[in-house]
This record gives sequence, C-alpha cells and structure tokens, in this order.
Amino acid sequence: MTELVKLVQQHDVTSPLIELFEIDFNGGLYYFSGSVDTSPDTIAFDGNTYYAMPIELTGVEVSSTGASNRPTLTIANVLNTFSAAIGNVKNDNLVGVKVTKRTTLYKYLDGQGNGTVEFPKKIYYIDRIDSEDKLFVSFELASPYDLSNITLPTRILAGKYCSWPYQGLELNNSGGCTWPTDSQVPGTSTAVYFTKDDIPIISDTSPHTTPPGDAGTDYYVYSTWSGSGTAGNYYLYSDTVWKCITKNVSPNTTNTTPSFSSREWQRADVCGKKLSSCKCRFQFDDYDNKKTNKPLPFGAFPGSNKFR
Repeated sequence: MTELVKLVQQHDVTSPLIELFEIDFNGGLYYFSGSVDTSPDTIAFDGNTYYAMPIELTGVEVSSTGASNRPTLTIANVLNTFSAAIGNVKNDNLVGVKVTKRTTLYKYLDGQGNGTVEFPKKIYYIDRIDSEDKLFVSFELASPYDLSNITLPTRILAGKYCSWPYQGLELNNSGGCTWPTDSQVPGTSTAVYFTKDDIPIISDTSPHTTPPGDAGTDYYVYSTWSGSGTAGNYYLYSDTVWKCITKNVSPNTTNTTPSFSSREWQRADVCGKKLSSCKCRFQFDDYDNKKTNKPLPFGAFPGSNKFR
C-alpha cells in the first residue's frame, strides 16, 4: 500500500481513483462501482465484478476526539434501479446492513497485471434513511462502534469464569474448549478426571501408591461400570466418570446405564470454568503437579459466571 500512497500524492496522478462498494444483504454480497463513466459498465477487482451505479459516500471524517461522524451514502434510484439490483427490496429493509467501501487505482484492477492493491477498507452500517425521493435515496451510516442499542463487545466480560462448553469443540463444534472427550492428556495415553471444584477422580486401579490429598479427603475413586451402581460411588462409562445418585432406600443400587437423561446419574467429570480447571487438565503431570511450561490453549477468560 506504500506504493499506492506515493502515487496519489503525486501532482499528476496518471491512474484514476476507483471507489467500490459492497453491500452485505440477506446473506449475499452486492457489488457496485461509483465510477459510472467506465466502459464497459462493470469493473473487476479482487475476483469480484462491480456494476456501475451512481453511488457516493460523503461526510467521512477521521477524528480522535468527539462523537463518531456519520457519513451519508447517496444512491441514484431512478426507476428503482438500485432496489432492483438487490432483489427489489424496500429501502427500509436495508437498515442495519453492512456497507464496505474499497478504494484503489485503475492500474490495480483485475486484468491490469499489477496485482491487488488498495487503501484500507472502510466499514459502516446503515443506521437510517436520511432522505428519499424519485431520484435519490440517502442513507445515514454509522461505524460499527456507534450503532443504537448495540453494546461492544457483544460477549459480556464479567467475572473469572469461562463461557465455553466443556469439551464443546469435539462434542458439538461449540465454542473453543479443545479438551478431548476421552479426557486423555494431549500427547499421552493418560486420562484424567476432575470435579467442578477441581478435585481429582482417580481409578481404583491407579498406580499411585499415595493418592492426592490429605488422607483421601481431596480425591474420589472410580471403578469401571459393570452393569450395577451404588449410590455415592463413581463409575467410568463412555469415556467419562459418572456419580450414582439413586434415591432408592434399599438396596440403594441401580442397573440403569449412566446417561444424562437418567435421574439416577450425574456426570462427575465437570469443568469448574476457572483457569485452575484448565491448568489441572492441559498442564497435567501428576495429581499434585502441573507442567507449567506447557502453554494453555486460547481461552474464553474472562467469561461470565452465569455459565459456570
């Protein structure tokens, strides 16, 4: 872009300035060129075809103080040409639509052999119709940071908890929690499980001669599900650990297979939604130790405590 700036600063600019507009409406992009005196009446740039349309963006200002300015996008609409170009939509339906202005020189259009070079894109959103008649329609635009009833960032950051679903990336491609569904420490064959309070849940066949915690008060022991469960005990089934919570008085056991739909079971391996929950899994070395030299994956912290 440095070359582009030098060219437009010359006294005699040999290549015309080209202004292009992209309107993102209803899942589709519509391309227009404000350079209506070109022949043919289309312009190709960056692999897209822009159609000639009397369109002009005015009132653009750059300031580090005060309120953001609101430029005006004016489009000729004789015989509803503009409306017809985007599917005969009513102008009122364009409020909230994203408008991107791209600026380049004629020499950088497709087919000129000089590559794709342009000034930084300017992005706005249509906030309201400023004026409308049989000849023109003018829209007042707003920057992404100056829209009514919009709060940025849209993801509220309030508190110390993670907002991502536990193991969501593998379970349903939701969020960014990359902890595997089989709970195996990446790069090893070791599976580890923790409660939402980051208390370890270890196997009854664990090779650890000294379980973590003080006299067994800070850990739970699970066994492999074999068809029967006792209330209060933990069982490994389908790559995760479940706690039996059957309310039967006698015999206080169940033959129901662990599942989310069963009232006799609840999942015991649950993320605590804290950084410590990430650390005890992704930096796992032993239940009493963490490999702090292992970086944590990009997280959602700080999230919102309503997700815990």
